[in-house]
Amino acid sequence: MASPSNAGPMTQRSWPSPAKGAPIQIVERPRDPGLTHPWRQKELHQQVNLMLGPNRRLGLGDLQAVIAAHQVKRRPEWFYRGAVAGSPGQYSLAFAEWLIQRIEQDASFLAASRASARQAAIAGRERD
Repeated sequence: MASPSNAGPMTQRSWPSPAKGAPIQIVERPRDPGLTHPWRQKELHQQVNLMLGPNRRLGLGDLQAVIAAHQVKRRPEWFYRGAVAGSPGQYSLAFAEWLIQRIEQDASFLAASRASARQAAIAGRERD
């Protein structure tokens, strides 16, 4: 069976099953974050604007508000940061598609995200 191009080689390990003595296998597929999460914030901003088309624009501040309000950096399917200190955060196509869908379905989505991010920032300052 051919593995997807972004999955890389598979690693298999086997252990005896404690229940019936039959071996169990764990299959690991390494992911290439350069393929699964291709965009830094600047590139994500440009890509989302391309996907929205010429009649709609997403401001960088709006994008940052959505990222904060919806805790995007806590969702590995949407955000990846390498283990090396100083590595830039990278965003996935899945996040871009979710964001576009929300913008197109809810006219108040960006305003609500800005308000939520503002409240979170105020609450964070009050804790400091």
